[in-house]
Amino acid sequence: MNLNKTRDRAQLTDDVERLAAELNQARADVVTLRRLKDAEADEKRLTVELRVAQEQLAERNAADVIAQRDAMYANFIDINVEEEITQSGDNIMHNIYRINVTRREWNGWENAPKTIVFGSFTALPGEAFNYLLDKHPSRIPAKIMALNPSDAWDAFSIYFAGLKRGYFTGPSAE
Repeated sequence: MNLNKTRDRAQLTDDVERLAAELNQARADVVTLRRLKDAEADEKRLTVELRVAQEQLAERNAADVIAQRDAMYANFIDINVEEEITQSGDNIMHNIYRINVTRREWNGWENAPKTIVFGSFTALPGEAFNYLLDKHPSRIPAKIMALNPSDAWDAFSIYFAGLKRGYFTGPSAE
């Protein structure tokens, strides 16, 4: 009889452990079931929330870029381009472009306007070049803009490549 009690106790212990494990699994399944029941609604809600968060991030990043550009251009007052036709004729390859950049510079007492003349676009500092293209694209010479009328950055890319190559191709080459 003692042997049966031991077996019964072992069987009961196994049953308790098995039932406890099954209960834990059932509880985990209930959690999963609840999560799955809410999954479709969560997907719709999260889609909207993600889109709103992405738009807010994009707006913030754009505002930061604009603020950085404004800070970079804060000392610029004006920029203009003078085109001089050389004896070689009115040709984009041979024309001389003088760029007058007026900006505030510290003279020891105050930030005073100072105009510096650059003899070509290749001599123009990057900050001033960006200021011209970003803030005053209408002042870009027509012959250069003709290289790509819809994109000033690309027009200058073509212009600089043509200068480096030594000739221009296409209808804007004259």
